[in-house]
Amino acid sequence: MLLEEEIPVECEIYFADGSITKMKDWLGNNINFRPQGHGDLGEKLDRAFDDSFRDGYQNVIIIGSDCPTISTTILATAIKKLADSDLVLGPATDGGYYLIGLSSLCSHLFQNLPWGSSTMLQETLVIAERSDLSVFLLEELSDVDRKEDLSPKLLQSIKNDR
Repeated sequence: MLLEEEIPVECEIYFADGSITKMKDWLGNNINFRPQGHGDLGEKLDRAFDDSFRDGYQNVIIIGSDCPTISTTILATAIKKLADSDLVLGPATDGGYYLIGLSSLCSHLFQNLPWGSSTMLQETLVIAERSDLSVFLLEELSDVDRKEDLSPKLLQSIKNDR
């Protein structure tokens, strides 16, 4: 698969329920699928990064499925910025983040954090600073965690992107 500006990428989907067979039936055989496994969001993120780095990937980004306005430009920027940053974050308007990218495994970024809180991004930045990680912040976007997050402005933005 190529991302904007001919950047080669590999895509894997980590899923919470179902099976690899059901995922392939739904989305096809050209994508790698893995179960998310047990634990909180931090444990799942750590496991996904660990899997990818063990598989030999040098720069890894993870996004959720709850940011409808993310674009290939943002993904390409994240990948490019990992060439000279340890950590890339896409800030969400609710205080969390919609994207996280790493150039090496940093398990301590995922431990003992209040997942889903309005201070998630700030707490991650504090850990990154204490760990002397270089950080690049992408543009802020809205993610959808609750029905109320589907504001008329967000829905119009999604419509305009299509």
